[in-house]
Amino acid sequence: IFIMSFVMNSGISDASETNRVIDDANIISESEEAELNDKIKDIQSDNFDVVILTVNSLGSKSEQEYADDYYDYNGYGFDDEHSGVLFLISMGERKYHISTTGKGIKAFTDYGIGKIKDEVKPYLSDGEYYNACYKFLDMTKEFVAAYKNGKPYDTNNHYKEKANIPL
Repeated sequence: IFIMSFVMNSGISDASETNRVIDDANIISESEEAELNDKIKDIQSDNFDVVILTVNSLGSKSEQEYADDYYDYNGYGFDDEHSGVLFLISMGERKYHISTTGKGIKAFTDYGIGKIKDEVKPYLSDGEYYNACYKFLDMTKEFVAAYKNGKPYDTNNHYKEKANIPL
């Protein structure tokens, strides 16, 4: 029997000080978690919440239901719309999902979510979970910036990956 319980938060007083990498599947090292949390804090400075969640099983829920419920029932999000994004990796079902709320729905269009999934999938397939999360956060920063500039990535404004050119 799988019993899922969620803790209801009445509100997070200082979300930037709260751990946003929840590695219940134990697939990311502590030092990698710290690096990911630092990247998340940088994105949060744009008043946008980001959560990375790894689990062993989704139980009887779909990946979308699990991700949406986890975000909603654990008090995540900024502003009155609880704006943010959650990246879920489920090891048991080998599924992943990107859930958005508030301004995240506009910042991460269906097109944009598809682009992110295309970019992280090879890392997930190769068992490089930290790299998948890192890539997700790199793209999330760019997507939030594009949204804030009034030009979210979508079918009429394609995402172009920036080349990593060594100095």
